[in-house]
Amino acid sequence: MQKKAVFIIPFAHLDLFWAGSREECLSRGAEIIQNALKLLEKHSSFHFMIEAVNFLEYFADAYPEECEKLRKFESEGRLEVIPMRAILYTQLPSGETIVRNFLSGRKFCEKFFGTSSKTATLSDIPGITPQMPQIAAKSEFSGLFLSHGLPPHTDRILYVAPDGTGIKAYAPIHYGRCRRLFHDAVDYAQMCENEKEIEEVFGGVDYTQLCQFGTDLYLLNENAVENFRRWNEEGHRPFHFLTPAKYFSQEFPKNARPISGEVPSLWPNVESSWPDLWPLDLPAENAMLLAEFFGALNPQFFPRERMKTAWNALLDAMDHNQNGTGGEPADREKLDLKQFARLTAERTARELAMRIAARTAAPRKNCFPLVIFNRLSWKRSELVRARTSVYGPGIIRHPELHAQNYRIIDDAGNEVPFRLVRWLHGSADSFELEFKAEVPAFSSRAYYLELAEPSQLPDPFVIEDSKDSERNWANQPLGKLSAENGFLRLEIDRATGRLTLFSKQEERCLFRDAEISGIEEMRGDYICNMPRTGRVVPAVADSIEIAERSPAVCRFVIRGTVYGLPFEQKITLPAGLPELEIENTVHWKCGNYVRLVQSFPYPDAEPHEIEYGVPFGKVRYPDTVYKAGLNFSDIVTPERGNHPDHEIEHLRLAAQWIAFGREGKYTTIGCDHRLWEFKKDAVRACMVRGIGYCSGGVEILPDGSQKALQRPPDGEYTCRYRIRPGLVPQCGFELNAPLYPVGIGRCVTGKNRPVVSSLPDTTGTGIIGCAIKPAEESDDIAIRLFENSGIPERLPLPEGEWFETDLMERNLVPAQNPLVFKPFEIKTIIRRWTH
Repeated sequence: MQKKAVFIIPFAHLDLFWAGSREECLSRGAEIIQNALKLLEKHSSFHFMIEAVNFLEYFADAYPEECEKLRKFESEGRLEVIPMRAILYTQLPSGETIVRNFLSGRKFCEKFFGTSSKTATLSDIPGITPQMPQIAAKSEFSGLFLSHGLPPHTDRILYVAPDGTGIKAYAPIHYGRCRRLFHDAVDYAQMCENEKEIEEVFGGVDYTQLCQFGTDLYLLNENAVENFRRWNEEGHRPFHFLTPAKYFSQEFPKNARPISGEVPSLWPNVESSWPDLWPLDLPAENAMLLAEFFGALNPQFFPRERMKTAWNALLDAMDHNQNGTGGEPADREKLDLKQFARLTAERTARELAMRIAARTAAPRKNCFPLVIFNRLSWKRSELVRARTSVYGPGIIRHPELHAQNYRIIDDAGNEVPFRLVRWLHGSADSFELEFKAEVPAFSSRAYYLELAEPSQLPDPFVIEDSKDSERNWANQPLGKLSAENGFLRLEIDRATGRLTLFSKQEERCLFRDAEISGIEEMRGDYICNMPRTGRVVPAVADSIEIAERSPAVCRFVIRGTVYGLPFEQKITLPAGLPELEIENTVHWKCGNYVRLVQSFPYPDAEPHEIEYGVPFGKVRYPDTVYKAGLNFSDIVTPERGNHPDHEIEHLRLAAQWIAFGREGKYTTIGCDHRLWEFKKDAVRACMVRGIGYCSGGVEILPDGSQKALQRPPDGEYTCRYRIRPGLVPQCGFELNAPLYPVGIGRCVTGKNRPVVSSLPDTTGTGIIGCAIKPAEESDDIAIRLFENSGIPERLPLPEGEWFETDLMERNLVPAQNPLVFKPFEIKTIIRRWTH
């Protein structure tokens, strides 16, 4: 009986920053592509895959004389270029960044080749967000080639997203295993000697299979082509060269087995062991989206090429590698690219925002505008810090300003409680102020610093401190410091520094005895080896102080040590808002093998449900892909073989927020870090994790001995959390995309016109509008929305000409009004620009 063929994809896994610096890796990639072109030219049966556009872009720029060969073999279908800028994780980037990676890759390919592939590959990506099938399908892909995390022979499947979108998918053996089985196919005798093991891997199924042949920055030996030809001629199981696109179009069954759910990351500790590198993604992404928000309002001034360069820099920086033999210089270049993208976007946002805000008029004299922008799709109320200068009508120092005659008012003339952060007095005066702002969806609102006598506002806080009673009764145990606004009551245990939070309106505890602690380990690595000693070391509070108390906000600072490492915990309770913010700063010292966590224990011993954000959606824990016959215990990983680390089953990378609760009553925590551990009695946010060695290599000392590479480096690392009663995912998006203030420094009286044309408002719905930008091919406004509650929604569209499109902004059709969402559906809409 003829054995079913295996189709192999010759390729090199195009790791950036892994086996050298960015330049060294790209240079090696050029050698790989040149070698592939020679093999394609010499052997008509040979095929090759280039899995990242950034490598091809470099090659085309460095070797323009080879470009026609690339186009020739691509047109013949023997060269497939995957239209992705870089090879990204799917659980650390935002959904919008994943889309931009596809968009950048597809645009390059279509400009270079006139067409682009319909296959997306996730080589070496250790987890898959459950919305990837929908993201890929709406980015014009028809096939998804997976990597880690699924059991053997999860080969030909229909991967279904939460909204019901399905895409052809294939989960092969590890991308380097076929090469190892054949010993690189350099020596035919060695190939034959290993036939038994080859059959153990590929036997037992009655259909054709697909796998890669190559490994990291791999240069294929020409002997492999001839040896596989001979292998096939001599009657072994056939192994033929092919591209993924051809397999999906020619070999894929019509009725593939459906699977669904998240593949949890097998490398969950990347961010916590690289706190100097990976947490910077979120502020960089926000800066990019903020610049595009202002670009949508100012399309004639939007610097498209500048922002394209910034996006490509950020995508390259978010490549899935770190800690390789490029060492600290390679990691530093990743950091430099992120900072370049962020600074470019921040400068762009500032330039565009100033143009819009400058036209803001004042309601009367001596009112200096503070314009607050909201780039998200719902009405927001939150604390904001804004600054402005106050100039006089003649000389720049205003003659009517003195120590107590200034206040903040809103656009209706209502006085707003505020806190003076800083007043700089010299040739002129500038103010930094903190106050609660309420801003409409996708819009702005003007507040004013007015030179007028402020009212005496009531204290919105009730504070009780056990230290006060010690003055009259000194011989007593340490008690509590409590503070409450109109919505929440916070208790801080003066002995331990633990925090307990209550909702006054719902009359319930939100969490009890939250604290920082250290989970001691026995020197693990950053990927998946996490051996624990069993000891958990609680933080020691050295001081607990009331740092600020004003009509706008009350703040507390706890200072202490955890595992011998100093920390500061800043706790912010705003007036008039049902939220609490916690900011932890750890002074880390390299060489500590400990996982520093912020725990939020449940308010009672009953089981709690947990939900958490993922790109363009959410997941209810513990749901994963491991169901309907797929088991986590059956997976095979290159790091641990067929013994996966079951610690991973409790770890999740959460995007923007997590929530826990029971009987419909939840506590939501917005977060700017992504690794969480879910336990039966608490959720734990992993802040920083010390490791003793890295998988990327060791240092060889002059005497030939080895030295392990420890991380993270010494430094100050900060993690922030925003807590609200209820199931409120929006609070995480707000934490990471704060309201944006612009001070004017001028007072021109008059009437204001709307800054923004009418745009959708998702307030009160489960729809999240996370990005608004200039459309790709016009000055129209493109908006990305997704349904996040798991229920059908209808969103009224304001007056205007609206179109619905895919994630690549093609195939426009007139939009329904109201816009109808299926549960967890992602939509892109475009509004025709009217001047």
